[in-house]
Amino acid sequence: EEVQMLGALRGAKLARRVASVRIADGQWAYVLRGGLELRVGSPTELALKLEIARRILRQTPVFGYLDVSVPERPVARNNPQVSSGG
Repeated sequence: EEVQMLGALRGAKLARRVASVRIADGQWAYVLRGGLELRVGSPTELALKLEIARRILRQTPVFGYLDVSVPERPVARNNPQVSSGG
């Protein structure tokens, strides 16, 4: 399935940013360079999910993960807990 996941990236603008792939319980996730986990869920509507993720990542700082498994309702962790030294 990992080969299928990589093949599904063909033509996707995010393809160059993918460092590795993960499958757990049939749910797909791409790990991008820098460690962000891009959760796409099942491989259905993958092109749409990848395009939504690309647009979000272009406009919003996201840390930890971005879940586009439900394309109409993407979920991201975009508020890292940063402690202020002092």
